Amino acid sequence: MARVDMVNGPHPWVRVGVPGPICDCPDTARGEAACYALVQVLMASAWGLVIMRNKLLPALIGAILAPLLVLPAMAHHTFVVKYDGSKTVRVSGVITSMSYGNPHITFTVGGWTVETESPAALSAKGLTKNVLIEGVKVTVSGWPARDGSSKLGASSISISGGPSATTRGTAR
Repeated sequence: MARVDMVNGPHPWVRVGVPGPICDCPDTARGEAACYALVQVLMASAWGLVIMRNKLLPALIGAILAPLLVLPAMAHHTFVVKYDGSKTVRVSGVITSMSYGNPHITFTVGGWTVETESPAALSAKGLTKNVLIEGVKVTVSGWPARDGSSKLGASSISISGGPSATTRGTAR
């Protein structure tokens, strides 16, 4: 015998989706009609729970998942936190190492580790993987790291005999 779940717990007398009598109600004097009425009341209560569950469950899931959607945005830093926008450094030299990857391209020039925009953003400005490569002479202007390390947030990149681009207007 299947049970209908109710607010106060399962009802032991009602059969749902089972062939045969719909009710094993001990009050058989009232007959099948009374049992049918009882089933209708119980089913209405059960549907009320289903409707409430259908509204409550998505809200609960949303409340749990919403903070998780913010984590990637929090993990991505802004240049203003990492680099000092009140100071500017200009470095010239040959690119000695190169790393193309999201969220930023990084390369080393003249002892400085330079952090730029994403590969797609630099490519749109003409600084593609074919142009910005190891061994190329560049001049980079940018903001030094706040922690005093030899890291530089690039504001502009100029390739000797090639393209130049402003990567960021501010250390935002």
